Amino acid sequence: MSFAEASSIDLNLLDVYMFVDPAGRTKTGAKLKKARSRQAIIVVRADWLNRIFVAVAWAGRFPTSKFTDKIISIYSQYTPRICGIEANAMQELYADMVIEKAKSQLENVAMYPVYQPTKVEKKWRIRNILEPVINDGRLFILPDMSDLESEIRGFPTAAFADLVDALASAIALVPKRTKQRQENDEVSETLRYLRETGAPAAYIEQRKQELELENAR
Repeated sequence: MSFAEASSIDLNLLDVYMFVDPAGRTKTGAKLKKARSRQAIIVVRADWLNRIFVAVAWAGRFPTSKFTDKIISIYSQYTPRICGIEANAMQELYADMVIEKAKSQLENVAMYPVYQPTKVEKKWRIRNILEPVINDGRLFILPDMSDLESEIRGFPTAAFADLVDALASAIALVPKRTKQRQENDEVSETLRYLRETGAPAAYIEQRKQELELENAR
């Protein structure tokens, strides 16, 4: 799951998505109530293969004003396409306040309140989003993100679940690609890799035909 396992790409060219969990909700599942006691901020970058590169994974307990400043600072640094702020229950008031403050300090703010489904159990929502990304080898995290890695490996019985919850919510903001587009992008990426590694032109053409035939089946 480390960045070193990904092919060489310029992460600065990828779309950025951000999610904020103020951790102020009181109505939580009993098994996750303890885990939801911290604030969390996740920033991810997504490429054309729907690979997810985690740029920021922060969790802690800050006073409201300090946490608000941290949100705006990270937003300003990464300028995400979308920043979602959880707004269930009383969190809605905080989300509105953060958005208004960000608008007063920055231009073209793309912050929006996010209302999590209340009829879906939290652990299932998180699992249904994260499992396909992890099982497909599409999640990449930095070596120093030990807290996030521990939560991923220990979910849903780990001591904390705030980072995996925010990560799942951030990934949910990333637009889904159609199966056809995914297959086409995978072919393009494979051919690009072959060209960059000096593969013979005849082999590249042969591999292109093989991949297109596999996708057509």
